[in-house]
Amino acid sequence: MISNLKYKVISKIAHTIGVTDGGLKKYGMNSLWLISEKVYAILLSLIIGIVVTRYLGPENIGIMTYAIAIYAIIFAISTLGLDDFIIKNVVADRVNAPKVLGSAFFLRTVTSVLLFISALIYSYLTISSEKMFPIIIIISASVLLQPITSIQICFMSDVNNKLKTLSYLIGATIAAVIKIALIVANASLIYFALIYFFELLLISITTLIIFHRNNYSFDDWTINKEEVICLIKKALPLSLTMIVHTLFVKIDVLMIEHYLTNIDLGIYSVAIRLMETWVFIPIFMTTSFMPSLIDCKACDNSKYDRRIKQLLSLLIWFSICLGLATTLLSTQIVSILFGEAFLGAAQPLTIIIWVILFVSVLQVTVKKMIIENNTFGIMIRPIVGLALNVCLNIILIPKYGIKGAAISTTLSYLFIAYFIDLFTKNDRELLLLKLGAIFLPIRYLIRKK
Repeated sequence: MISNLKYKVISKIAHTIGVTDGGLKKYGMNSLWLISEKVYAILLSLIIGIVVTRYLGPENIGIMTYAIAIYAIIFAISTLGLDDFIIKNVVADRVNAPKVLGSAFFLRTVTSVLLFISALIYSYLTISSEKMFPIIIIISASVLLQPITSIQICFMSDVNNKLKTLSYLIGATIAAVIKIALIVANASLIYFALIYFFELLLISITTLIIFHRNNYSFDDWTINKEEVICLIKKALPLSLTMIVHTLFVKIDVLMIEHYLTNIDLGIYSVAIRLMETWVFIPIFMTTSFMPSLIDCKACDNSKYDRRIKQLLSLLIWFSICLGLATTLLSTQIVSILFGEAFLGAAQPLTIIIWVILFVSVLQVTVKKMIIENNTFGIMIRPIVGLALNVCLNIILIPKYGIKGAAISTTLSYLFIAYFIDLFTKNDRELLLLKLGAIFLPIRYLIRKK
C-alpha cells in the first residue's frame, strides 16, 4: 500500500512538471545526494566550525578569512571556468569525452602550479605580517589539488553525484576529528591552516579511490593538442569571467581588511558563513539539473523554458522563506551559535542573507546562457557587479563599517540578477521569465481549484 502511494505521488509530481517518472527519480536522487552532502557540511559547521570560530576568536578568524579569500581567487583562475563547458561536451559527445577530460586535466595541472608560484611571489612582496604570511602560503597550496575536480566532472556528467558526495563525506569527517583534537591540544592558528589543506588532500585521495573502484579509469584519457588549444580559446572569456566573479564575491573581504581591522573581518565572516551555509542549494541544484536542461533544449524549447521557470520558482521561494526567517532571528542565531564576541555579525546577516535569492536567480540565468552559448551575457554580469560593489564599498564601508559591506554586496547582486536585464531585448524576455517564476506556485494552486 505504501509502495503504491509512493508511486502515485511520484507520478503526480512528474506529470505536473512535465517529466517521466524515471527522469524525476534519476535527477531527484542526484540532487538528493548533493543536498545530503551539504546538509552534512552544515552539521559539521554547526558542531566543528562554530567551536573552531569560538576558539580562534575574531582576529584569528579574520586572518583565516583573508587567506581563504586569496586562495578562492587563485582557485577560480585555476578552474579556467570550464566546468560547465566540459560537462556540456561530455554529455553531448561521449566518444570524445576521454580527450576532453585528459586535455582539461593537463591544462588545469599546469595552471595550478603556475598560480601557486604566483601566490608565493605575491605574498612575499605584499604581506608584511609575519603571522599572516605562512597562513596564506599554506592555504594557497590547496590549489595544487584542483585538477582532481576533473574526476568529479565525470561523476556529475553521468548524473552520479553519489560518488562525489561520498568522497567529500569521508575526507571532511576525518578532518573534523583532527580539528577537535587541535582544539583540545590548544593548537595555534597555523595548525588550522594546515588542516584546511589536509582536508582537501583527504577529499582528493578519497575521490581517486572511489574513481577507480567504480570502473572509471584514466587509461583512455588523452592529451590532445587541438583540444588543449580549443579549451584555451574557450577558457579565456570563461576564466576572465570566473576571476571577475570571484573578485566580486570576495571584494568585500579584501576591502574590509583594507579599511577596517582583522577583528571586523572576523565578525563579518560569521555573517558570510551563515549565508553561505544555505547558498549551496541554488548552486548545486542548478548544476545537478544541467544535463536535464541540455537534453530539454535539444528536444523541446517549450519544455526547456518551462523547466527553467520551474527551477527558478523553486529556488526563489526557498530563498524568500529562508531570508524572512533569518532576518527575524539573526540576533538569536549569532548569539547562540558564536557567542557574544561575534554578536556584531547579526545586523549584516539580516542584509546579506538576501544574497541567496539573487544568487538563485543568477545561477539559473548563467546555466541558461551557457546552454545557449551566450558568452557575453555571462561575462557582463560579474563585471558590472564588481564595479558597482567596489564603488559602493568605497562609499559605505568607511561610513557604516561591515554593515556597509553587506549593503554593497546585496545591492550589487540585486542589480545583476534583475535590473541589468532591462538593457537588452533578449534579457528583457529573460526578466519576464524570472518574474513569471515568482507567481508560478500561485498559478498551480489556482489551476488545482
